[in-house]
Formats: sequence, structure tokens, C-alpha cells
Amino acid sequence: MVGMSYDFDVALDDFESQVRSVYPRTGDGLLDFLVQQKIKDWDVSLCPRRSQAIGVQWIRNCKEFQRRDHLYRRNPQRGYRAPSRNQYAFYRGRARGYPRGRCRMRNFNQNKKLQIETGKEVVFESLEGLSTAVRPVSQEVISSGVRTDAQVSPGLANSPEVVVVTAAEASRKRKRPEDPSSETFEEEGLVPSVMDRRFDAPGFIDQHLMPGTEPFFYGCDVSFQAKSVYRALLRSAVVVRKAEPMMAQVGLLDKKLRHSQAEMVKLKEKLEAAEVAREKAVKSSEEAGAEILRLSEVETSLLSQLCEEQLKASNAGSQAAVLLGELEALKAEVAALKREKMELLADAKDAITATEETMKAQALVLAPGVDVSVMGAFKTVRDGQIADLE
Repeated sequence: MVGMSYDFDVALDDFESQVRSVYPRTGDGLLDFLVQQKIKDWDVSLCPRRSQAIGVQWIRNCKEFQRRDHLYRRNPQRGYRAPSRNQYAFYRGRARGYPRGRCRMRNFNQNKKLQIETGKEVVFESLEGLSTAVRPVSQEVISSGVRTDAQVSPGLANSPEVVVVTAAEASRKRKRPEDPSSETFEEEGLVPSVMDRRFDAPGFIDQHLMPGTEPFFYGCDVSFQAKSVYRALLRSAVVVRKAEPMMAQVGLLDKKLRHSQAEMVKLKEKLEAAEVAREKAVKSSEEAGAEILRLSEVETSLLSQLCEEQLKASNAGSQAAVLLGELEALKAEVAALKREKMELLADAKDAITATEETMKAQALVLAPGVDVSVMGAFKTVRDGQIADLE
């Protein structure tokens, strides 16, 4: 089989498909690393049996990690981190106390049994595209150093590098973590997952992918891998060198962006202050306009009242002129009446005096010797005596 011809690129594609089928969530970087580990020696294309053995070991490691990750996600109540929200209805239902999810919904992975857990067969594909099934008699652990020629296909039974892997060997249970609040997987005893923020890729490769593969690389030439790593480093250096000016521009643009954002914040603050001042000015102008409108209405009413008062004043002036004329006429009449009164008083006094003289003369005629000096027109008889009028 050493001299047979086969396509190395096709073999690598087959290996990638195997890794993808066993662990679909494997990233591109991890897949590249697995491929580089797969082709450590360029002469591996001339040794299909060794390639098949390596493929078996790699598939075993990947399935073991898949099984542990599956257990990691199915046991959130044993100190493991539960899956994200709205991802698995079955786990979300168990957290709320439902037996099988909300409204008895079943998880799409609930009835799916891993091939490793069945313990009936382990299938691996060689780099030539051939498939071989190994059927163990029981679920007991078969050591990786023991050969089981009766259960292996005749083509691989005579190969010293072939190692039979069973599901029971990979089903060792981990102890329950005593301290779930630890920061490392080793202290917690948890199965690492690429979805965890603490996932350590180098540690994952060393602890879960590399074990059991060292004997297959003893005495192998790693020049091809060194060349591949060198080319990868050169490509990385070129990418970094090309990206440096772009990153410098990005840094400048980031500084400009931050400066612009600071300026925008200042402008927003100024705009808000101006808006507040404008609102205050608008409010004060509205108040002033209302006051002016009120004053204009008051002025209109005052002007109308002033016109009315002026009209009344003009009427009062005309009436006063008329009254003044009448007053002058009355004054003239009063003066005339006073003159008439004076004249009447003088005439009355003369008449009274003449009447007294006549009465005194008559009294002397009637009674000569009577004192007639006490007699007068303005006197009266009181208690038998003549007295003046009060």
C-alpha cells in the first residue's frame, strides 16, 4: 500500500469534512490547525495506514470533545453554565420546573443519541475515501495499546499503527465540580466549550486533541509543516505590514471622529442653551405683546372716556356761560330791589314818624299834660306799662 497513488488534496478535503461532520462548530482557525497537524510530514501521503490511524485518533478526540460539550450543555444544574436564553426550549423549560420544556415541547437534540454513547460502532473514513466500521463485543473499555484483530477489517488488522477506539473508552465521567465559582476549567472540573469566554484554544488542543497522537509522529519529518508555518507567518507579516498604514489612518480618523464627537457635544450644548434662551425670549415677547395689547385696549377706552368728558366739559362750559349771564341779571335785579327796599324803608320811616307825631298830637289834645314821649310805633303795652318791641 506504500506504493499506491492517491490525491493528497482530496485526502485533506476528506479530513476537513470529517472534522466538520464530527464537530460542526469548529472555527476556521482551529480547522487549519487540525489540517496542519494532519500533514506534519509530506510523506504522509505515502503511508495511508498511518493516515488512517491518525484519522481514527483525531476523530476519537473530536467525538470525545463533542460528547463532553454535549454533556456540558445538558447539565446546567450541576454547576455548569446554562445555555443562552431562547436557544434551547427544553433547558429553558427545566429551569422553570416543566418536565419537558414549555408546553411539553421537546428539545430538538433530546432524542438525538451521540454515536459515541450508543457503543455499537465507530466509523472513520480514511484519506483514500474508504470507510471502515469497528464493532466492539461489549461496552467495556479496550485499551488503546491492545489490538483486537477479530473485530477489525482484514485490510487494517495487520497494521501495527491501527488502534481500535470504542465509545466506552471515551465515556469517562468527570467529577462534579466542588467550587462552581472558580475561574479556571481545571479548578471547576468543567468541560471547556468554544462558546465560553474563558475558552483556551492552545489548552484545548493540548488536552483534548493531541493526546494519543504522539506515537504516530515519531521519526517523522516536520519540514513541510515548518515551511507551511513559515509561509503563514510571512503572509501574516505581509498582512500586518499592509495593514499598518491603514490602521494609522484608522487611528487618525478615530481621533478626528472623537474630536468631532466632542465638538458635536459642545455644539449640542450651545444649541440647547440657545434654544432655552430663544424660548425665554419668545415667552417674554409673548408676555410683552399681551401687555401691549392690554394697554392699547386701555388707551382706546381712556380716549373714548376723554372724548366724552371733553363733550361734557364743553356742555358744562356753555351752561356755565348761560348761568353767568343769568347771575348777572339776577345781581342787577337784586341791586334794583335793594335800592327799592332802601327807598321803601325810607318812605316807611317817614310815614311812621309822621304817624307818631300825629298820634302824639292827638293824645295831647285828648289828654293835655300826658307825657307822650314814651309813646311810639315800635312800642307795646306790657304789664300796664309801655315797653319797646323785642
